Order: sequence, then structure tokens, then C-alpha cells
Amino acid sequence: MISRLMALPQFTMFLSLALCSGAFVFFMFVLDLSLVLSLVLGVILYVGLHLILTAADPAAKETKLLLRAAKVKLELLRSASYHISNPRIQNDVNEIVGASMQIMLLIQKKSADLPASKQLLTFYLDNTLEMVNRYVSLSSKSYLNASSNEVLRKIEEVLEGVKVNFIAQYNKLLINDLSDLAIKMDAVSQMLEWEDAK
Repeated sequence: MISRLMALPQFTMFLSLALCSGAFVFFMFVLDLSLVLSLVLGVILYVGLHLILTAADPAAKETKLLLRAAKVKLELLRSASYHISNPRIQNDVNEIVGASMQIMLLIQKKSADLPASKQLLTFYLDNTLEMVNRYVSLSSKSYLNASSNEVLRKIEEVLEGVKVNFIAQYNKLLINDLSDLAIKMDAVSQMLEWEDAK
């Protein structure tokens, strides 16, 4: 429980702020320092604590790097989709981008380790980007032989499957998120019932 709390960015900010507020009061009233000096020392302490607490969590740092890399890949996918002439394939790519962005938002919100989502945003997204670039390259040619047409058809089939997987992963995360919310709501309503019973 404590480790999950520590992973939340709001918790580290609140903890830093609480400690620095206490330090400000200590500097101001116990050490009898001036208001300005106490305030400056409190701000310096806040920045230092916040940097230490956020740097101490390697999982949060890894998640942040993963999300940044995924965002770059999604921008590349989105720009590649503008060069696709087949509207169905262009729509599939846009749906993959949309589902990926929703997955990224849920990962940011939860600040938790989600291995399946991380695999989607690394391995699958890399391969999807490679396939879309290959599709754009092949479909832009004026003449295609039979093997090139076969490659295009296979990429179209695979992209449809990738789209389904990304949407399924997003729905799975959303259901987990909603069930977490339902559990919290049940706990709060139970607490309110106990308060009413008193």
C-alpha cells in the first residue's frame, strides 16, 4: 500500500510540501530566522526533496521514458497515415493511434507497472510503425507485381488484428480502472454508513 502511494506523483508532491511547511515553521519560530530566509530555505528544501523522491522511483522513470518514446512513435504513425490512400487502412491506423493514446493516459493515471500495455507500446508499436511505413512505401509505387500486392494484403490483415489487440487492451485497462473505482466507491459508502450508524 505504501509503495503504491509513493508511486503517485501527487503523494511525493504532498509529502515534500508537508515536510517543507514543517521546516519553514521550524526555521521561522524555533530558530528565529527572518521570514525571507525561512521562506528561501523552505523552497530550497522543497525542490531538493521533490527531486530526491521523484528520482528514487526507477519504475516511474521507466514509465515516463516509455510514454515519451511511445508518443514519438504515435506521431510518426499518425503522419504516415496521411500518406495511405486506402481509407479502411488509414482508419485502422488512426484507431490504433487512438487506442494507444488512451492506453498511455491510463498508464499515466495509474502510475503502475502494466506489463501487457508496455509490450503493446514497445514491441507492437515498433512493428506496427514498420509495417505502416512499408505499406506506405509499397502502395505509393505506380506498378506493383503479384508478390508486392500479396505483401500489401498481408499487411492489411495484420493491421486489422493489431487494431483489435490495441482496442482490446484498452478495454481491459478501462474495465480494471472502473472496477478499482467501484471498489473505492463501495468503501466510501460503507464508511458513510458506519458514520451514520454512530
